[in-house]
Amino acid sequence: MIACPALYVITDDKPSRSSDDLIASVCDAITGGATLIQFRERSLPPDDLPRLICSLSAACRAAGVPLLLNGGVCEKLREPVQADGIHLQAHNLDRVDELSGNIITTPGHQLMLGYSAHSVEELVEALQKVPLDFATLSPIYATPSKEGIIAPTGPHILTDCRNTLPEFPVLALGGIDQSRASECIAAGASGIAVMRAVMSAQSPRLAARELIESMRITH
Repeated sequence: MIACPALYVITDDKPSRSSDDLIASVCDAITGGATLIQFRERSLPPDDLPRLICSLSAACRAAGVPLLLNGGVCEKLREPVQADGIHLQAHNLDRVDELSGNIITTPGHQLMLGYSAHSVEELVEALQKVPLDFATLSPIYATPSKEGIIAPTGPHILTDCRNTLPEFPVLALGGIDQSRASECIAAGASGIAVMRAVMSAQSPRLAARELIESMRITH
């Protein structure tokens, strides 16, 4: 079960960002209150992944924050790595057993499974196939990465999802900043997932702290 309100920070896969800078930014975000981390560096060569994941996993475990690997990253791995879970997409949902073979979890801890959904109906169907722990629902607001691909849903979809799946944790994703975080929680989200709002901030720690504070006002 994930802590609520959750702040799920997703790494931004910037080729110009060094490994040391990535780890420092994630650690800074955790200090600010991030409760989950997703490693999404899908553009990295397969040979570069294990060492970086190992370092990031160690940092996350020291802080007691779960690290999930993006499903696309898991597909590229050539050897098992330490992590706490996988964040799946529609195209690899049926490969969860295969992908989980690339993850070494802490003894006694079950593999955590997240999922990227874009509608309530899609999420319901995914839950019928895989025992997910949580999902992101996106894009709630307009975001550059989805422009011209998927129209923003607006926060009302979070209310629809809460009414349909009242006990299942759903995190709002897409165009969320401090001014919108509380609106998502009020609409029914169990937390928020962000990329640019934290990873592109001058201070990931301060950005994470402000998002957490905004959610707690509503929660």
